[in-house]
Amino acid sequence: MKNSWLALILLISPQYLFAQWKGNMDIGFSYFSGNVKKMDIRSTGGLSHKDSVFEFSSFYKAIYAETDNIQNNEELSGGIQFDYLPHSRFSPFILFTAFRNQFKNIDLRLSGILGGKYLLYKSDNAAYSISVAYQFDAEQYVEETSDENKNRLSVRPKIKQKIGKGVYFEHVTFFKPNLSNFNDYMIESSSALSNNITDKIKLKLSYEIEYVSQPTKADLLKTDQVMLATLSFSL
Repeated sequence: MKNSWLALILLISPQYLFAQWKGNMDIGFSYFSGNVKKMDIRSTGGLSHKDSVFEFSSFYKAIYAETDNIQNNEELSGGIQFDYLPHSRFSPFILFTAFRNQFKNIDLRLSGILGGKYLLYKSDNAAYSISVAYQFDAEQYVEETSDENKNRLSVRPKIKQKIGKGVYFEHVTFFKPNLSNFNDYMIESSSALSNNITDKIKLKLSYEIEYVSQPTKADLLKTDQVMLATLSFSL
């Protein structure tokens, strides 16, 4: 009897553990030829595990672009996050991220973030939340500029709303002021409309904007915007 129970546990456990892991990958690609040759490749994705006690999530973003065979953008970023009691109304979390984009004069930015998420409203069709966190940034620059460490406040509202059969609207905004200089702040915002094509594939239309009040170089623009059409695959 003991061996039978052991065999049953070994049979069920991998399926149970695997069922709690979720992954996704988004892919967007565009290519133009003629008077102007332009190519853009973008991929984002992540892997997460969630139960009643904790949630682990990881994510990445990769961007490459060139015009007339001259590279004009390359970005790599990613991170890992741990949430305690993710199903509770209040959930503390810790997050570590890395960011690199030499075209924005950031050779490497390492961030450690500690805060809490408060669930404002949740139903089968919607989830609204807000988070507040302390963020420490260690930045290394491409140009001959002194590296900096910055202490930031990070405030993030997030909305997910079902608006039709298989159609969802999602919005998230990060407001990140420098605690020692509130004139130095970043705003990162993303809005997306997605439609489920199958259980595993959806089409996503999104708009992203990033605003940096004090760029690290005088010739850098403060605002970056992008509109995207991507295919999202659930793993």
